[in-house]
Amino acid sequence: MAVLGIVIITLCGTLNAAPIASRLRFIPNFQAAKHSAAGQGVRMRAIVRGCREKRSLFGGMQKRNRQPHRSLTSFADATAKSDRRTPSTFEELDGYLATIGIENRNERARLIDLNTNPNSLFASVSNKKGSKVYIKARPLNLDHDVKPVIRYLSALGVKKDEIPSMIIAQPAMIGYDVETHIKPLVDCLEDIGVENISRLLVRRPTILGLSNTQSLNKIVDYLKSVDTPLDKIIEYLSTSL
Repeated sequence: MAVLGIVIITLCGTLNAAPIASRLRFIPNFQAAKHSAAGQGVRMRAIVRGCREKRSLFGGMQKRNRQPHRSLTSFADATAKSDRRTPSTFEELDGYLATIGIENRNERARLIDLNTNPNSLFASVSNKKGSKVYIKARPLNLDHDVKPVIRYLSALGVKKDEIPSMIIAQPAMIGYDVETHIKPLVDCLEDIGVENISRLLVRRPTILGLSNTQSLNKIVDYLKSVDTPLDKIIEYLSTSL
């Protein structure tokens, strides 16, 4: 009787506002009512399960839709990494410096350490002329950084046996960018009136260490302002910088 009462109450909540007696005529017997309620429960669970599956499917689609963005990001990162120049090893740099005439292995090690090690102890040691060596150390790639400098100086007229002494006097020069650093300085020297630029650079390779052409122009402009002849200006550049 208790079960039958529950079934009746359930039906009262689902049917329209008709008399209870009229509702009972829809129940042929207790077993039919039980099966009907069980069927409703099964259908309800199926609906809930379907909703969950749809939600899960939708979530999966969202995740799949986000994956191309991650793929594009990964592709961009991989492309950026491929564009970065792989630093040459110590052995590669050492071997090349030996081939261009720097015979002393300790000197080669000093040059490499100065140019590639931001914490190089050699940077705190004075050179032969008593001045400190200041270099913005960074990883060097032999083909993209060092060799272009040597090729450019050779094309400029610097002899092969003169290059080692220039590098030893100005260690940072093997890491200078030819297009953005060395060529603008050379163009500036030409504008000043220096005819034999290679001779000037061999005599005074520290000129290459000027941070930009403005520094060189300021020096020359000052010398001109005090009526210094051109030959004296060139002499000053080749002996004092």
